[in-house]
Amino acid sequence: MKCRRILIIEPNRKIRDALGHRLEEREFSVRYARDEKTALEELMRGDLPDVILLELELQNVSGWEFLAHQKSLKGISKIPTLVFSSHSPDLDIELFESLERLCAGEKIQRPRADSHRSPLLHLPTQLKFSEIG
Repeated sequence: MKCRRILIIEPNRKIRDALGHRLEEREFSVRYARDEKTALEELMRGDLPDVILLELELQNVSGWEFLAHQKSLKGISKIPTLVFSSHSPDLDIELFESLERLCAGEKIQRPRADSHRSPLLHLPTQLKFSEIG
C-alpha cells in the first residue's frame, strides 16, 4: 500500500505537532487538522492522504461521528483511518507500530477487550459504521 501522505486530525496542538514531527522524521508527508471542519476542508482540497490518523475526542464531534461522515463522502470514504486516543499511555508505540503494519498491507483490528493496549484500530474501507462495536 502506498503510505507516505498522512493527515493527522487531533485537537491538541502539542500532540498534533509531536506526532507530525515523529512522522516527518520517518519521511512521511504530514498535514494537520484540529477539528472536523478543518479536516474536511483539507480533504476537499484534493491531494488526498494515504492514511488518516483520527483522535477519538475531537472538539465539536466525536471521532466516530467524523468517521461516519467521512465514510459517507465519495472520494474520501476509502481512505484507511487509524483511530486513536491520545489518553493512551502507549500511544506513541502503538500508533507507529500500527501505521507500519497498515503500510505493509496488514489488516489491523481492534484490540481484544481484555487487552491493555490502546484503543487503536484500523477501519477497513468495507466496514460500515453500524458494525463498529
